[in-house]
Amino acid sequence: MFLVLLAGTAWVASGLLSTEKDESPKEQKLIRAGACGLALLGFIVGLLAAIFTADDEPRPQIQASLSEDARTLTAKVSASSMETEDRLAIWVDALTRTPNTDEFTTEPVYRAYEGPDGDGNVKLKLTTNIPEGPYTDVGVKAFTDRISEACDDLQGEAAATNETKAPKPKRESGTGCVTMAIVPK
Repeated sequence: MFLVLLAGTAWVASGLLSTEKDESPKEQKLIRAGACGLALLGFIVGLLAAIFTADDEPRPQIQASLSEDARTLTAKVSASSMETEDRLAIWVDALTRTPNTDEFTTEPVYRAYEGPDGDGNVKLKLTTNIPEGPYTDVGVKAFTDRISEACDDLQGEAAATNETKAPKPKRESGTGCVTMAIVPK
């Protein structure tokens, strides 16, 4: 974008300078040729950016809330631009914070795997109970099949190993996460 703007500025400047007697038509042609080169370079850079980002999936979106007693989770999870063979994984975990650290132990509460509709979208509403226990937080994580869990992991690799018998590679860019403190009212 910047290169195209610079090219346009150079083109206009060459026209303004041509009204002055000091600039020759040869110099004006040289400036305009440079402006065309900048515009072409800007177009190529923009085209390459579009090509290399066309496969990027937006991060899944999560809206979640806990009931007043902090025992029922209600969430809406959505994702878009998914391919037919993709699926969206939604994990809900009861979390117990280790005192004086940022680490958690996890207890799986809910797992769902949804494929996209014909437009490449997934929209899922869920309600699940959070079990009684020493839990301090609840986490909701959504990620696509091709892009595995992250969001500070929260022991996702251990959970993936228990569920699938093989750890999955991690890429933070495709994971949506919400962590909420369980504070009964």
